[in-house]
Amino acid sequence: LGKNFVGRAMNMDINVNDASISRDTHFTIIYEPNESQFFLQPGNGITYFNGSILSVACELKEDDRIKAGKSEYVFVPYCKEGRGWDE
Repeated sequence: LGKNFVGRAMNMDINVNDASISRDTHFTIIYEPNESQFFLQPGNGITYFNGSILSVACELKEDDRIKAGKSEYVFVPYCKEGRGWDE
């Protein structure tokens, strides 16, 4: 819920095992509960969103691609079709 910081450090909300990703906040995934929307926000590392460099926050939709370091991710939202974090 809220901001989820992604990086290699153990204190990150989403900890990844990729030495080419920044230790602290490579990028951030934000969940906005009122509209059940997700956003991708740039951080301390170079991040690509659907093949283009991420320079400002963008809304994330199902199957969007995030590339950071040597890793690539496909976004699959948990909160959709009436399902939320409270369940």
